[in-house]
Amino acid sequence: MTFYDNGVKNVPPRSRGVEVAVDETNKTVTVIREFHDTPDNYAVAMGNVQRLSNGNTVIGWGASFQPVYTEFDSQGNKLLAFNALDPVASYRSFRFPWQGSPPWPPALIAQVDGQDVNLYFSWNGSTETSAYMIFAAPEHGGEAHIANVAREGFENDFQFEVPWNGIWKFRVTPISNDNKPLKSSPVVTVLVGAQSTQYLPITVHQVQALGRQ
Repeated sequence: MTFYDNGVKNVPPRSRGVEVAVDETNKTVTVIREFHDTPDNYAVAMGNVQRLSNGNTVIGWGASFQPVYTEFDSQGNKLLAFNALDPVASYRSFRFPWQGSPPWPPALIAQVDGQDVNLYFSWNGSTETSAYMIFAAPEHGGEAHIANVAREGFENDFQFEVPWNGIWKFRVTPISNDNKPLKSSPVVTVLVGAQSTQYLPITVHQVQALGRQ
């Protein structure tokens, strides 16, 4: 069994997670392992212990105010902890598998530097993205799939050297873990060949003004 001991009567008071073995035949209970924060944490009320399928143990510290959540491995080593921005009492803390499929599209920003277009893209909340397909189209021409970029963190980037100056359009489409295309980003339009560096998105009127220059 696992349980959370607030430790109100400890001197000094300190809270802990406890794992015990219950012998129902001999009517005994043996403490196998204790989980303490470093330094010691104390919650006068609330809190919980959760055993994960991989053998790790989650402690929800209740009304200790900081931290809110700590995860330990099977040997009792601290793996990670979460603190709230402001002191807050958390009645319980649990960890469960979660799948995120945001209703909003991926974000895409383009920066023009000479003949290079630097693309920066992310999809906040998505847990199913394994890579991104990148598409480009000149002002007078069809869209082409120019690259795939593996997801390597929250934001990814890609540099594309355009073959000629002019107006170019870009978009990215995430690829799911089972290799299916997901929701595309909005199309971003850039002007390559202007005298100054442009940061996108910019307005149609700005593009037209730059073209006249």
